Amino acid sequence: MSFNFLNPAQETLGQLWAPHAVSREEGYEGYKMPTLCVKYAAYAILAWPTALHEENALKFMPVDEAVDAFYARESVDAETLSTFMDDIGARLDAEIDKYYLRKDLSAKSCRLICEMLVDAGDPELVKVFFTEIGINVFLLKPPIPVFSPPLNKLKGNSSLIPVLTKITRTFDWQGYGEDLIQCLRASKRGRVPKEDMGDSSMEMALQIVDGWDSGAVQDSLLKMAVEDAEALNREELCSSKAVGLLLKWTIRCSDKVVINKVANMFNEIDPSLLGPVIAKSLPLWGDIEKVGELAAIVTKRTQWLTDQIELLDKPFSWEMPDAKFPDNPKVQEFLRGPDTTMKVTKAVQKFKSFQDANKYAAKWTREGQVNASFKMEASSTNANAVMTLTKTRTWFVECQRKLQAYTKELNQLKEHCGGDTGGGDKKRPRLG
Repeated sequence: MSFNFLNPAQETLGQLWAPHAVSREEGYEGYKMPTLCVKYAAYAILAWPTALHEENALKFMPVDEAVDAFYARESVDAETLSTFMDDIGARLDAEIDKYYLRKDLSAKSCRLICEMLVDAGDPELVKVFFTEIGINVFLLKPPIPVFSPPLNKLKGNSSLIPVLTKITRTFDWQGYGEDLIQCLRASKRGRVPKEDMGDSSMEMALQIVDGWDSGAVQDSLLKMAVEDAEALNREELCSSKAVGLLLKWTIRCSDKVVINKVANMFNEIDPSLLGPVIAKSLPLWGDIEKVGELAAIVTKRTQWLTDQIELLDKPFSWEMPDAKFPDNPKVQEFLRGPDTTMKVTKAVQKFKSFQDANKYAAKWTREGQVNASFKMEASSTNANAVMTLTKTRTWFVECQRKLQAYTKELNQLKEHCGGDTGGGDKKRPRLG
């Protein structure tokens, strides 16, 4: 098949492509200078007989479009799907990069192939698709089929949860389970921009677990999720969107090893970080008998809230008792005291010039003010640079905002736990 290149205006390639350029500047990375990455996209109108659409889509169009065209069939049997997977594999082999690596499937193409695997009903094809080959793909003898992409943080991977859950319900877990777990944990090679990252392996596993009530699939994926959670730093764990699911299914789990691991993880976490964790999980505990060791999470958070409320519930004062100003102890002493303004003269801090004082004021106004709020203004008197430091009410207002939020959270905990947030029965708090 040949194509006609339509260019009636006789434009140069630069003129044709430049309007479709998208650029993104990459920052410094180690010793490398910043780079500018420019991507171009152009469009073509193609026409061919409907009967040739699948064949030509596979030859000439992006892989996503080829998979989309094949998926449009009313039905597909295992043999036909196997041949198509080999064809996509061959297409990817023909487009290997400079490191001789295949391009990974997108989340969309992966989802459509998984849907067809369910329809075809062949467990061997499922095992083949989820086989984690990585860089060893070219050690295989042709035809080499297409494989699942690494699923950990794959862009758009949350769209795969329904079909992956469907696969786990359709096929015997023993036949492909370990392969799927390896795919869930595998990550795309190279650096991936944050905006292109999807759900983590832990988050994906827990969402699939949430589609089950019990069974080998749930047990295996919950165990995997707990192992992945242990590898996270505690702030990442607390901020994960799936932390509520982790606690939900740990509470309902009968495996003491899993329960103890999760309980130990959360007992190590600073109670100041536990707010989002409890907010996402506490409603699940009211009708659950086996809270057990996890009850300590609520007790820790409750005690921390009580202590914070006691510290914050104070009338207005210009004193900022925990203020930190590491650059000058006299300024820190002023911030902690009752006075509202302070002249920072050369006896307190020496400035070379007005410009020097102005830079100093800008620096400490811009940088994080720890347990304090103030503004600084530089001036010059008799050629001597002076800086005036004035306290503001911002810190007190922020303390009042925290006080209201902490009080509301504590009241919600007391209401949900029937007033028994101090531990109550050691085996189980009295919930709802």
